[in-house]
Amino acid sequence: MSLKAILVSVADATLSKTGKTLLKGLGLGIFSSAIVLTLFNQLISHAQREWGKLSADALQILALANMDYGLSIIVGACVLKITLMMNKISFGKV
Repeated sequence: MSLKAILVSVADATLSKTGKTLLKGLGLGIFSSAIVLTLFNQLISHAQREWGKLSADALQILALANMDYGLSIIVGACVLKITLMMNKISFGKV
């Protein structure tokens, strides 16, 4: 099988109705996940700025309670949930 035949078969599969639907679905998922994660990163940076404005005494009390670890776990879970939701959108269109 020549390279030309392989490329033609790949192009036929890509340009078929299923291939177009798959590419549109993947594009939607990538585009929407990029937007949502960008907004979520802005929210995280805003929270970090506000966290830095707390007094030293309040920060020490929160550090004793391991609040930073708890918030880290919550933010990580939110990012994972967003990523899984975007994958559902991208592959749900197929």
